[in-house]
Amino acid sequence: MPQPATFTVDGNRLTLLTEGPARMEALLELIGSATRSLRVLYYIYVADEAGEAVRDALLAAARRGVEVHLIVDGLGSESAQGKGFFDPLHEAGVDVCRFVPRWGRRYLLRNHQKLALADEERVMIGGFNIEDSYFGTADDAAWRDLGLMVEGPAAARLTGYFDALSRWAKRPRASMRKLGKTLRTWSEPEGATRWLLGGPMRRLSPWARVVKRDMEEGRLIDLIAAYFAPSPGMLRRLDKAGKRGQV
Repeated sequence: MPQPATFTVDGNRLTLLTEGPARMEALLELIGSATRSLRVLYYIYVADEAGEAVRDALLAAARRGVEVHLIVDGLGSESAQGKGFFDPLHEAGVDVCRFVPRWGRRYLLRNHQKLALADEERVMIGGFNIEDSYFGTADDAAWRDLGLMVEGPAAARLTGYFDALSRWAKRPRASMRKLGKTLRTWSEPEGATRWLLGGPMRRLSPWARVVKRDMEEGRLIDLIAAYFAPSPGMLRRLDKAGKRGQV
């Protein structure tokens, strides 16, 4: 297995985790090393071997006195919820929040964000969910995904966003306007390392706005994506970038 690539940017240590087993090892180590707080957010959470390993690590953290908060998407965690999978976490005092579990038009609003933040100092982000197929190898026909460990001051800056998202998700009649304001408030317009958040709003989200600008100004664009269904506008921007340089 190749060694993870590590870089230092703006006082933050960044470690790229390309292999499934390494991602699981890093995630469990992150949870296991927490001493004060854990804030965990995932879209899909399945009651399989990987799901049990992460749940048990969260339980162990809660039992040693760590303050644990877990947000899972209402649809992505539906199967596990139906099996009572999260009950032991509730019983251990873990704050478990399901993102928009109510049926209706707003049920179509899903949260695909993923992060695990320990002690407001280290955070693991990426495209992977909590399910066996995200932590296997090519021989297992597992998903090819990426993880990034961020250790340093940038990690702490996600604390406020997580807490604001948790408060919004727990409100019975939380407004979409309030969610959009939360995304704008906690996105960072400047800096060598900055968090850009995407989500539903009338205009382009902070994340989408920066992607659009980069495509309009860039001369060399590399894309890594599990799904590629670009809008006509995005195709035009990529076409122009290719004529300026290379895509």
